[in-house]
Amino acid sequence: MESTFEFETEEHQRCYHAVAKFGRELFGEITFRPLEDDSAFEMNYGSSTIQIFVVPVGQYRSVVRIVSVLITDIEISEGLCRYLLELNSELPFGGFSLDEDGDICISYTLVGQTLDKDEIAASVTNICEIADKYDDVIRDNYGGRRAVD
Repeated sequence: MESTFEFETEEHQRCYHAVAKFGRELFGEITFRPLEDDSAFEMNYGSSTIQIFVVPVGQYRSVVRIVSVLITDIEISEGLCRYLLELNSELPFGGFSLDEDGDICISYTLVGQTLDKDEIAASVTNICEIADKYDDVIRDNYGGRRAVD
């Protein structure tokens, strides 16, 4: 599981390799795969695709961002925004947001320096379950297309 990406710092590289190791152990090499030319990984779960980005923050820190795009081509209404904000208050991990294209996403960020296998397992699994459930719920109630479609 080697990336062709050039790491910005030693910490960035260390964190990437830790995520790669934990991901392989937890989800398997076929399911948990690196993205070429990026310090990121991707996996599918049900009807959702999850991306895990390792991002340098300064010289000595990094973060791990777990992101799934759920819905595209959707009209953003006040009712939809209220629904997503209310859901955010109930979630154990992550929060809903809009990306630069107006797509609905769920994401969660972990501190790279203290990352451990249990934290990756709980965070990725929870985001996968939320994404797989709510892409259907949001589409059925507010329209748009699931990102997987």
